[in-house]
Amino acid sequence: METQKTFSKLLTYVFLGVLLSGCSGDDLGGEDDFFSADIEGEFFEVNQLTGSMESEKRISDYGAIDLSVKVISENGKTIEFLIQNYDGQKNYNIGKSMYDDSWISYTQLTPAGNWKANRGSANYSVHPNEIKITDDTGEALTGAFTFQGRDAVSGTLMIIKEGNFRIRY
Repeated sequence: METQKTFSKLLTYVFLGVLLSGCSGDDLGGEDDFFSADIEGEFFEVNQLTGSMESEKRISDYGAIDLSVKVISENGKTIEFLIQNYDGQKNYNIGKSMYDDSWISYTQLTPAGNWKANRGSANYSVHPNEIKITDDTGEALTGAFTFQGRDAVSGTLMIIKEGNFRIRY
């Protein structure tokens, strides 16, 4: 009988532990997280209910912090970026330095294409290629972006502007 009481208490504690650890702020709908932009006049918007949103800070091979963000809409449109040597709140200009491998891109399935601004893209872009981090709480990022990407296959240019986001790590 005593073993059954002990087992019952243990089971109750385990159940409560799982229940409490399974409920975090990220599981409460994610309405605060969003990613939006104007893609050649078409409005693009994703939140955690309408697509996939990922972000991560990681230590690079040479000890700096890199920030990556990837957002995929329900219909497969993707905007993603990598900021090398991430240093918090500031403007990051993409493509101005031949030594910086930071990039930002937009991909769509139909018609297929991947428009990217990266090292050397300032040479053909008349539009600024910029990611601006306005807030980094350590749990979430807020910012804005604009860029002109070039598709490597077709050579076409596309402007993605008025981009805004708030995304959790």
